[in-house]
Amino acid sequence: MPEATKTLDEALDFFVDNLTSPRWGTLLELLADDAVMEFPYAPADWTRKLHGKQEIAPYLETLKQSMRLDEVRLIATHKTADPSVVILQAEGKGQILQTGRPIEPKYVVFLTFRDGLIVRWQDYWNPLAFLLALGATISFPNPEA
Repeated sequence: MPEATKTLDEALDFFVDNLTSPRWGTLLELLADDAVMEFPYAPADWTRKLHGKQEIAPYLETLKQSMRLDEVRLIATHKTADPSVVILQAEGKGQILQTGRPIEPKYVVFLTFRDGLIVRWQDYWNPLAFLLALGATISFPNPEA
């Protein structure tokens, strides 16, 4: 796997199997060379958009070296009115390697496929969970104070 001739369902199964493993490097096989990966909720100084496998591959490797995911649980899969777009909801459990702190990321992922390969990967994740696991302290104003 994968070949551009795979069906959308086969490609989606491959994606989910490798995301929940997690074998992120293997996910590169499912990306079109011109794929775009986006992080709409990323803080302004974090990576927000990657163009092509040549940018996505090192990003996935950095993630692999930065955190360990012990589990990714698929909550839901939604096919849309556009047969090339699928929405996934998932939750993970793992650890930030730099701090040793646990992390339980939650994701909503929009995947757009073309010829059985991902051409657009929109990853809606909670940056606050990552910041706290990295050791950030965040305080919110108390409106009652």
